[in-house]
Amino acid sequence: MISFISFSIMYLTPGDPVATMLSATGQPPTNEMVNTLRDQMGLNDPFFVQYFRWITNILFHGDFGKSIISGDSVSATIISLFPNTVYLTLLSMLFTLVISVPLGVISAVLENRFTDYLIRFTSFIGGSLPGFFAAMMATYVFGVVLKWFPTISSGHPEGIILPAFVLAVTTSASFIRQIRVTVVQELS
Repeated sequence: MISFISFSIMYLTPGDPVATMLSATGQPPTNEMVNTLRDQMGLNDPFFVQYFRWITNILFHGDFGKSIISGDSVSATIISLFPNTVYLTLLSMLFTLVISVPLGVISAVLENRFTDYLIRFTSFIGGSLPGFFAAMMATYVFGVVLKWFPTISSGHPEGIILPAFVLAVTTSASFIRQIRVTVVQELS
């Protein structure tokens, strides 16, 4: 179902991917060039024929197609970037533990005191922020204003610290609450 919705959105998006691809060469494409390439790529076929061909290629061949921007295989790009995704996930999980466990325990031990209220309030705010907003604010503060981290990762290890930290902050709120409740129950 999600694949159908995703494909439908891409299909209904304004603009012609072939014209975009040919314009990237620096020359304005002619209608003949566009129509020829659309025929070769099967983009003149009906919607359901295109969807069936696309989903069949994914399921049986692992072929997601080619990028209209770079011309590279989408599958190869996904595979080449997969280690970065795993590294980001593991680092954000580590940061989540480092943030959640101490704050949850401190909040429980100092139950109904100023520190407890402060931790609960800040974790509520951190958990309520949409991830994209938290990422924009962190990029602005730590990347643009303070210049502590790069605003765009260029493959260097320090380029993954800020995204991992933002993921950890936005996911830590629920863990802090769960740890606090568990420790409070154990202390009672």
